[in-house]
Amino acid sequence: LKAAREVGGDGSGGGEAAEKSLHEVIAFLRSEKEAATCQLEVVSLESSRWKREAETPRTQADAARATLAELENTLGSKGAADGEAKHASLMAKVEHLNVVQESNSTLRAELTGLKTQLA
Repeated sequence: LKAAREVGGDGSGGGEAAEKSLHEVIAFLRSEKEAATCQLEVVSLESSRWKREAETPRTQADAARATLAELENTLGSKGAADGEAKHASLMAKVEHLNVVQESNSTLRAELTGLKTQLA
C-alpha cells in the first residue's frame, strides 16, 4: 500500500487504483488459501481412509499368523509323538527282518550241510 501511494504521488486517483489492485490480490490469495485448505482436508481424509483400509488386511494377517502358529504347535507336538511311534515301529520291523534274515542264513547253512552229507 505504501509503495502504491508513492507511485501515485499525492495519493488521490493512482492510490485508489493501487488499493483496489491490492484488494484483488488479497481476495485472490484468500481464495487460493481456502482452495489449498480444502485440498489439504481432502488429502488428509483420503490418507486416513487408506490407513484404515490397510489396517484391515494387517489385522487379518496377524490373526492368520497366530492361527498358523497355534496349528504348528498343536501339530508339532502331535507330529513329534507320531514320529516317535513310527520310528519305534520301523525299528521293530528292522529287528524282525534281521531275525528272519539270520534264521534264513542258518537254514541255508543247514541245508547245504545236509546236502553234502547225503552226497
